Amino acid sequence: MQDDRSLPWRSGRDRDVGVPASPVFGNSRPLPPPPSALPQPIVPIASPALKAVAARFASADYLTATFDLNENGMVDLYETVVIPQWSRPFGALILSQILTIPRPTAPQVLDVACGPGYPTLEIARYLGQDADVAGIDIWDAAIQRAQRHATEDWMRNVTFMQGDFLHANLPEHHFDLITCNLGYTSFADRGRALALMARLTRPGGWVILTTPLQTAFREFLDLYHAVLMDLQLLTSVDALLALVKGRPTVTTARAALERTGLVVERTDVVQHSLTFADARDFFTSPIIALSFLPGWRALVPEQALRRLVFNELERRLNAQAEAAGRLSFAVPMLCLSARRVSA
Repeated sequence: MQDDRSLPWRSGRDRDVGVPASPVFGNSRPLPPPPSALPQPIVPIASPALKAVAARFASADYLTATFDLNENGMVDLYETVVIPQWSRPFGALILSQILTIPRPTAPQVLDVACGPGYPTLEIARYLGQDADVAGIDIWDAAIQRAQRHATEDWMRNVTFMQGDFLHANLPEHHFDLITCNLGYTSFADRGRALALMARLTRPGGWVILTTPLQTAFREFLDLYHAVLMDLQLLTSVDALLALVKGRPTVTTARAALERTGLVVERTDVVQHSLTFADARDFFTSPIIALSFLPGWRALVPEQALRRLVFNELERRLNAQAEAAGRLSFAVPMLCLSARRVSA
C-alpha cells in the first residue's frame, strides 16, 4: 500500500470549493482598500519600548524564544507591524461586507478578539454615532490601548471589555452584528465559539468573520514537507499533515457556521501575500513568531533535531530569496457573512 504523506492541496484532496489548485486564487477579485478617510492609529515608532521589543524579535533564537503579549512595547509592535501587514487586509473585507448588509436603526455590534481596537473603531466610524459598538479580547494590554484610542477620538459609543469571550456572560439574542477578524482559529473549541456568536445574534442579525485558509504559506509548508520527507522524519510529516488539515477551508468554515443555524449569505476569497528579505526575516517576523512558528516548531519535538531541520529550511529559503530577490508567501483570505434567520 502506498504511503501517502502528501499535503492535501498536492494530492487534490480537501480542496477549497471553487478554488483552483494552481495558481492559488489567481482569478480572485482584487482586495478592496480600506477607505483613506479613516484615521489611522498613531504609533510612536521611535519609542524606546517599541525599539527594544522589535530588537528582541530581530535578534531572537527563533527556535526557543517565547514572547509575552503584555510586556512593554508589544502593543506598539502589534500596531506598527501586525495590524498593517496582517490584520488590516482581512479587516478590509469585513468593512466591505458591512456596507452590503441591511443597517438597522441604532445597531448593537460586538467585535470578538478585537485586540487594540482594529477593526472595532473603524466599524464604529462606518456605522455612525447611533451604533453601540463593543469589543472584547483576553489581551489586557491591548484592551487598555483600544480604550485609549476610543477616548482620544471621543468615540463615546464604543466600549472595550477585557475577558474570555466564552465566559463573558453577554446577553443572548442582543447583537445586530458580530464580527471576528482573525480570531476564529485562536479558539481551542471553534464550534463552541461560533455557537455562542450565533446565540448572541438576534434574528435577522449577522455574523461576519475572517480567517486565513488552509493553503496560507503553502510555499513554506511545501518546503517543510520536502525537508521532513528527505530526512525520513515520518512522525513529523504526519504531524504536519494533521496541522494543515486542522486549518479552515472554505468548505469546513462554511459548514461550521451553518451547524450553528446561521445561513451563510456571502463568501469572499481574496489573495494576500507577505514578502520577506530572507529566512531569518521570515522566522523572526512578529506575524510568524507570534502566530505560526510555535506550531511549526512543535512538529519536531527534539531540540537538536529541530535545529537540524530548520537549518536546512533556512538554507533552502535563502537560496530561493537569493534567486528571486525576496521570499513571497501567498495568504488566501476568507471572509464569510452569515445571517440568523430565526430565534
